[in-house]
Amino acid sequence: MPRRRSYAGDAMPPPVRTLKATCRVAKANSGAQTAWKKTPRQGNNKVMAVVPPSPPKTPIQAETELRTTRKRMQQGKSVGMETPPKSSPAKASAAASPEKAGSPVPATDDGGTSRWNCTNKRVVREVQSALVDDTRVDAPLLCREKESATLDAFLAKAMGRGGALCVCGLPGSGKSFTVSRAIASVAKGVSVAMLNCMAVTEPRDILASALRDWGIAVPDSGGAATAPELLAHVRDAVSARSGRLVLVLDELDHLFRASPAFLVELLAVCERGGTPALTLVGIANALDLMQRLLPRVTARRIDAPQMLSFAPYDKSRLKHLLEQRIATVPGAFDTRSLDLCAMRFAAATGDMRRALQVCRRALEKHVASATSPGAAPAARTKPVDVPSMASALHEALRSPEVDIVRNLPQHGQLALCAFVERLVTGGSVGDPTSSSSSKTTTSHVVGGASCTLDDLRESYARLCALERLPPLAPGEFAHLADTLADQALLVRLTSAAGRLMGCRGTLPGQRGASGRGTERWTLRVTPKDIALALKGIKFYERILDVKCSGSGGVSAGAGANAASKK
Repeated sequence: MPRRRSYAGDAMPPPVRTLKATCRVAKANSGAQTAWKKTPRQGNNKVMAVVPPSPPKTPIQAETELRTTRKRMQQGKSVGMETPPKSSPAKASAAASPEKAGSPVPATDDGGTSRWNCTNKRVVREVQSALVDDTRVDAPLLCREKESATLDAFLAKAMGRGGALCVCGLPGSGKSFTVSRAIASVAKGVSVAMLNCMAVTEPRDILASALRDWGIAVPDSGGAATAPELLAHVRDAVSARSGRLVLVLDELDHLFRASPAFLVELLAVCERGGTPALTLVGIANALDLMQRLLPRVTARRIDAPQMLSFAPYDKSRLKHLLEQRIATVPGAFDTRSLDLCAMRFAAATGDMRRALQVCRRALEKHVASATSPGAAPAARTKPVDVPSMASALHEALRSPEVDIVRNLPQHGQLALCAFVERLVTGGSVGDPTSSSSSKTTTSHVVGGASCTLDDLRESYARLCALERLPPLAPGEFAHLADTLADQALLVRLTSAAGRLMGCRGTLPGQRGASGRGTERWTLRVTPKDIALALKGIKFYERILDVKCSGSGGVSAGAGANAASKK
């Protein structure tokens, strides 16, 4: 007989149940946490012990634990959550979308995650709106802190005393935006009128619009008041308002070209020898406006306006501005694509507005490519890459002559190829003052080397023979040259009688006439644009020897020789 197992304190042993009975007990305890622990085998049944469940949490304890878990997750710590946090309806619908459920979340450069997805129209519209060129005064001012401080100092000093400031810089350098922010921060009680001289061109309309913006009635002396009458009324209004009137004229260089005398008289109102005067702020794109305005101002014996120059944005500033625009949707643009856009525009003019346009175009191209039927699902979460940006830059920065050459008929394209070959291989062919051994490069063709119409037609006829195309007659070829000149592709230097023309085209009654073989012509378009327009056509590529390189250079001599040997 086996010995009886003793228990401390003569306590009774725990109840022993089979596995099936234990499952019934666990099912009965709905919501209770059951811990399972194996015990030694007894007979053919597995014996399990049931641990009593922990007491339920109070609502205050559950809320405190949930807040602690959320705080730890925000700090970057990975912890398990028994109760998932409540999500917003927008996030719940986005998570329930079958298209976005299986898409991986891309990582950003700083190690975080991005919500960028080409199929999410709301996110795409958010990026597009961020890349819109606007001049809101509530937007942050970046990269123009020094210029903004100069503007604030000028306005504070000129208020009541009067003065003129000319803000000059290339388009897209932030002039209008910086001036708008400075004007918005002027003291209360100051009346400001902001006008664009491209929209309001007449001096009378400029003065009348300024008076209305200042809240001053426009005088009506039995009809339309003239500009001198309105200018005298502006002087009286400045004295009545103690000089607390500010006039901002955008596109000031356009007003100077239209009416320079009126601009000088307006500057005289800003200087009245101790009496209250007008405060004028002009914005101009022309960098030499002050040099052209100075002689007129000196003759009028008034002080020249102060000048504030806005330097073009460099690569680092352009990239910083672009990154600030798309900061709300990280991961939408690849860093290398932004580098490419900033580098190309910094090497040109530093135009921020055109850089934003190119980024919008690159975004459209990338979304169209990623959402096409044959695109891979992983492409939907990829950022705007370098190929999309390069394609958008190619469309924005190419010369307009490229489209003109591309749409020319075949004979016109052959004539331009013959011109490039003739100039590059032989210099000024047919010019008695030039030696036959002289060579010229493609960068010195435009406006430099020239050839006669007969020499040009000779090269053209040889290219037509290679293409097995019948050439045009001499009279028809002269008419073709006139057509190319009308499209600003060729320039006629001298007439058949040897007279200098100085402009494109022919004399009246000489269009398409015969006996014009001694006329001298030159190219108005660069050979690089011709090669770019005819890129992809093998015959023209053999002639121009286009290597499809990034520089787009042309070596017409080698290509023509190779084509003639075949």
